[in-house]
Amino acid sequence: MKNTNIKFFFCLMILIATSCSSNKILVQKEKTEFGNIRFYIENKLKDYKSQKRLVAKIDQTTYQLNQQEILKQTDKEPNIIYTLIEDNILKSPNTNIYQKLTISDSLILLKCNKILDSLKWNNFKRFKDQKGFIKEVYYYHQS
Repeated sequence: MKNTNIKFFFCLMILIATSCSSNKILVQKEKTEFGNIRFYIENKLKDYKSQKRLVAKIDQTTYQLNQQEILKQTDKEPNIIYTLIEDNILKSPNTNIYQKLTISDSLILLKCNKILDSLKWNNFKRFKDQKGFIKEVYYYHQS
């Protein structure tokens, strides 16, 4: 009876471990004056843009870096995606379209560059002193 319980428990643990496995790996975690930042690598994405990405999460803001672009999204506005742009932004930009980079944006994106360097992911989009984001409305339509 005891042997059966051990086998059952062992099988249950394997089942739980495999069902809870994630495609997200914590790379780095640190405290800053802006909050706690967690950096993840996400693999095996079903995204058409890339198979892997670097994700930085601080409070209610998520940054995603892949081979084509750098994105920013907030929990407050889940249907709005901000894409980092190469163009210069006017001194008084239309805030309905553009968002200037903040100090915390720059700090997080510079840390992302260091992580990308350490991973040797040279083909990923990098932060190179860009000045802001362009706002895009994203609708997820379920059928």
